[in-house]
Amino acid sequence: MQFPVRISSASGWIPINPISLSVYFSLFGVISLLELLACALEKEKMRIVLKPFCAFVLFFAVWMSFPLQWDFYLGLLFGVIGDLFLIYPKNPKCLGLGIFSFLLEHVLLMTETSFLLAGQVGKSTILALSLSSVLFYALAVFLTSAFYRLKGVLLFGGSLYALALVGDLALQILGFVLRGGGFLYGILGGLFFLASDFILTFTLFKKDFRRSNLPIMLTYLVAQLLYTLSLSSVLLEA
Repeated sequence: MQFPVRISSASGWIPINPISLSVYFSLFGVISLLELLACALEKEKMRIVLKPFCAFVLFFAVWMSFPLQWDFYLGLLFGVIGDLFLIYPKNPKCLGLGIFSFLLEHVLLMTETSFLLAGQVGKSTILALSLSSVLFYALAVFLTSAFYRLKGVLLFGGSLYALALVGDLALQILGFVLRGGGFLYGILGGLFFLASDFILTFTLFKKDFRRSNLPIMLTYLVAQLLYTLSLSSVLLEA
C-alpha cells in the first residue's frame, strides 16, 4: 500500500516568473505589514478589514500558478475562510466554524503532500503514522480537557484540529527526510502554526493580554507563507 500517484504540473494560468513572484510577495508583504501594524496599534477596524486579504494573496498566487493542484489552493482558501470566522474568536459559533475551516485547510495540505510523496512511502510507514495519529488524538483530548477544561464539541473538535496540525507537520518532516529541499519550509511553517494556535488558545481559554493579536498574526502569517513556499518549491522541482 502506498500513497496514490498523481502527475503534478507547474504550468499555470500565470506561470511563475520573477515578475509574478514580485507581485505576489509585494502584495502579501504590504498587506501583512499593515495588518501587523493595525494589531500593534490596536486599530480593530483596520485589522478586521485587512486580515483575510493576507492569506487570500497566497491562495490567489497558488491558484494562478498551479491550477491542477486543487487540494493545495483549496486548502489555502479554507485558511481565508477560517480568518473570516476568527475575526470574532470569542463568539462560540465563529470559533467552531473557524476551527473547522482550518481543519479542512490542513487536511487538504496533507492530501497535497501525500500526492507529492507518491510512490516513496510504504505500508509500514503508513501504519506507523496511523497508529501515531490515534495515540496523539487520545493524548490531545486528555491534555486539552485537563489544561483548558473544555468539554463537548470544543474538546473533541479542537483535539481533532490539533491532530491535523501535528499530522501536517509530521508529513512535512517525512517529506524532508525522503526528498529534502523545500519541505524544510513546511517544517518551519508547522512550528510557527503551532506557536500561533498555542497563543490564540491561551488567550481564549486562559488569560488574554494586551496586543495579543500581534504575536498571533505574526506567527500565523509566517506559517502560511512557509507552507506555501514549501509545497510550491516541491511542485516546481517535480
